[in-house]
Amino acid sequence: MGKFILFFVLLLVASLSVAQTTMYDLCKEVTGKSTHLKIIETAIQVKARSSNVYQIIVDDGLEYLQKTEGDCFNVVVENQTLVPTSLHWHGLIDPNSEDGVSYITQAPIPPGKSYPYNFKIVQSGTYFAHSHFGLHEQKLMSIPMILMPKEKKQYPEIILFLQDFTFQNVDQIWQELRKNYIAMAKHKGSDWKPSISTKMMPMKPDLSDVNYDAYLTNRKTLENLDSYNVKAGDVVRLRFINSSSSSGFHVHLGKLQGKLIAVDGNPVVPVFLDTFPLATAQRVDILVSIPKEGGTFPLLAQGQGTNMVTGAILKTEDIEVPSISMETKDSIGAITNDLELKLKANNPLIPRKVDRKLRAELVGNMQYYVWAINNHVWPNNHSLFVKEGERVEIEFINKSGMSHPMHLHGHFFQIVAIDGKRFTGAIRDTVLVMPNQTVTVQFDANNPGRWAMHCHISYHMWGGMFTVLQYEGFESPLFAPSVIEAYSRIYH
Repeated sequence: MGKFILFFVLLLVASLSVAQTTMYDLCKEVTGKSTHLKIIETAIQVKARSSNVYQIIVDDGLEYLQKTEGDCFNVVVENQTLVPTSLHWHGLIDPNSEDGVSYITQAPIPPGKSYPYNFKIVQSGTYFAHSHFGLHEQKLMSIPMILMPKEKKQYPEIILFLQDFTFQNVDQIWQELRKNYIAMAKHKGSDWKPSISTKMMPMKPDLSDVNYDAYLTNRKTLENLDSYNVKAGDVVRLRFINSSSSSGFHVHLGKLQGKLIAVDGNPVVPVFLDTFPLATAQRVDILVSIPKEGGTFPLLAQGQGTNMVTGAILKTEDIEVPSISMETKDSIGAITNDLELKLKANNPLIPRKVDRKLRAELVGNMQYYVWAINNHVWPNNHSLFVKEGERVEIEFINKSGMSHPMHLHGHFFQIVAIDGKRFTGAIRDTVLVMPNQTVTVQFDANNPGRWAMHCHISYHMWGGMFTVLQYEGFESPLFAPSVIEAYSRIYH
């Protein structure tokens, strides 16, 4: 942590002079009591071992952040750790200045300091907040975030917040992933950069770059899993959130038949299923009917490429909770995005002419662990430009051997094609792009700003698969390239 503090002191002088831009949808007057989110350092017990992690605590005692559509957000983040950080409100349509991305929309929050966020909430659904500084999310710096609708029928609901866990610290993980890069840079000089040309491919397909020690649901393993009392005959809403750093999950509802009603917070035409994929940063809302005879109902998620399982149990009263192993007999293969072909948005984009088409080629060099968009490794000055009022189409073209869950900040988009096959798909903020696949999305450029767009596998993003969607004419806080470059090297 010492080098974080030294790094931050050096950069703070360069970044404090950046003025925060005010734009529409800010709640300029603070009314009512602010919600305080306290980011702390704590310990977690996994497999009878203790490990240092982060935790976000809500001052109202809930284990998640809850707000209501139409209200002001009105949140104050208190950084009670020893490192700088920031929180991003994943999936929220917020003003650019409130988006919480270190060295894109704001300077990080120093240790011991606070930062207010306040804007009009324009949506409802299942979301989450997570650190957007370095690799903090790997050490569990995230929290569920539920935006409640006004005056709609509510069901009993249960949040299942999935995370991947490792006893290693992130420096160790990153040094191992980058060992060939580090060795070559020592030999050829610190300015050396590896080739990321597609001629360096093909890469051997891979499902995960990190060997995890466990998967968690609501910060617990199946050793001390959560059980939730439900009433026989009730309909229950399950909110699944994949807050892992780099893991895709196969989710199994067991004896229950699920009615999928929303993805990434956005309603879809219902689909009935009992198993489904969940990529990193995606969310799914499922309604299940508890059988009248009652019983126990395990809800399990198995990490792709592993035999490791996490989950929780629903049970009717006076039923004993069975023990469930953290491992299955067999490993399971990769998740896919085949479900997208079955999903249709309840409220699709209004058809109109596409004004601008953008390409985002997803490439990488596994030997040196470098990732890029359009052959440009972040940080760089090769933004993607749009103009307010345009209908924009983006082709995510994956030329690598790994899947990439691609996330665009400050907007939602509609999936309109996979490998050239056109359809009217779901509204999302994160879409999985399979190896050697092209996924096409459309969105309306209606939220001016300088927005992050990146792979949500933390190590791919940190390895360079990150860019900026820049609105023409938008003046935003710009951090000096030297500041961003120094930030990108904090784990080197």
